[in-house]
Amino acid sequence: MILVATAVLLVALPFLLWPLLRPAAAEVSPAPPADTAGDLLRQLEEVQLDLASGRLDPAEAGRRLAELRSQPV
Repeated sequence: MILVATAVLLVALPFLLWPLLRPAAAEVSPAPPADTAGDLLRQLEEVQLDLASGRLDPAEAGRRLAELRSQPV
């Protein structure tokens, strides 16, 4: 029984230690600046889709659309 437990431990040990021993991940470069106009258009479309699908009531949709339109491009 002890031999079986030892064998299982020896098989599992590399899988348990691998995350600790592997080299650190390379630094990720920052994302490029977002396309502000494209982001605003996507947000406007999302609000319109939410309104059309009934997830937003007209008053809330109007408030969100006004808020998005007031943002500088």
